[in-house]
Amino acid sequence: MMTNPIPLILLFPQIPSHPVWLQPSSFLYGDFFGFHGAENSHILLILFMVLVMYVTYLNSKGSGGTGTGPGTNGGAGNGNGGKDKVVIEPRVETCGPPPTFTGWIFESSTGSGPGNTATYHCMTGNECFIVDVSTCQTNGAWSTLSTCEKVDC
Repeated sequence: MMTNPIPLILLFPQIPSHPVWLQPSSFLYGDFFGFHGAENSHILLILFMVLVMYVTYLNSKGSGGTGTGPGTNGGAGNGNGGKDKVVIEPRVETCGPPPTFTGWIFESSTGSGPGNTATYHCMTGNECFIVDVSTCQTNGAWSTLSTCEKVDC
């Protein structure tokens, strides 16, 4: 199987004014958007994944109220004591071409993205003509078909 790396897409509630530097710990706890500007152990978050990923930024407000300056462990405007969390969720752009299934003949497809379908038929002698559908799932795989075997009609 051949894979092509694509960059991780970061989504923030506002546009950061400087590059996004994260530490592994900032996935659970961090300062404003996971920035750790006063520390020396920064790593630039550049990830390459097989699938495009959504990154959702979540912040729980702390007990320090709101403010305009940087908060401690809670983010600017979010007060002290808040916790930041980055949630990574897979997003599939395509399942690829419809697969082949033993005993099934491919007829047509509505596309290759999640929710699209591929229609197959099963000819088991001259007695029956059976149709089944495979669906592109959100995990990037096509659903399987039922067993194509001779049935009495």
